[in-house]
Amino acid sequence: MTLEWLTGVGGWIGVGLGFALQAAGAPVPSVLLFPALAALGEHTRVPWWISGGVAGVSVACGHLLSYAVFTILGQPLLTRLTERTPALRRPTQRVRHLLAQGRSWLPLLGLRWLGTGYSQVFWLLGTMQVLPAMLLGSLFLNDLVWALAWAYAWTALTGKF
Repeated sequence: MTLEWLTGVGGWIGVGLGFALQAAGAPVPSVLLFPALAALGEHTRVPWWISGGVAGVSVACGHLLSYAVFTILGQPLLTRLTERTPALRRPTQRVRHLLAQGRSWLPLLGLRWLGTGYSQVFWLLGTMQVLPAMLLGSLFLNDLVWALAWAYAWTALTGKF
C-alpha cells in the first residue's frame, strides 16, 4: 500500500467508512470526520460539494445498514445495546417518544442537526419494522443536506475552496 493510495482512494474509503460507522451508531465524532474530509478533498483537489456528497451518501448508507440490521435482529439487539451502554437509554427513549407522536417527522429531522439520538431513529424504525418510504426518504435527504452544509462550513472556515 503506497502513501499515494492511502491519501487517494484509500483515504476516501476510510473517510466514507468513518461516516457510515458514525451513522450506524459507532462513537466516531463528526467533528473529527469533517476536518479529515476537508483535508482529503484539498489534497485530492475534490470540490467541497463532492466531498460533502460522499459524506452524505456514506451517512445514509450507514443509517440504511443499521435500519436493516435492526429490522432483522429487532428488539433483543436494542435491549442488549441499551443495557450495555446506559448512555444510549435516554436518546432511545426520546426517539421512541417522538415516533409515538402523530407528526414526528419534523423533530426527527431536527435530531440530525443536533447530533444526538439520530442513529437511534433508524434503530427504532427497524426494530418496529416501520418502513414509511416518505419518512425514510426525507431522513436520507436530510443526511445529504446535513453533510453538504457541514462540508461547506468547514471549507469556508478554513478558507480552502
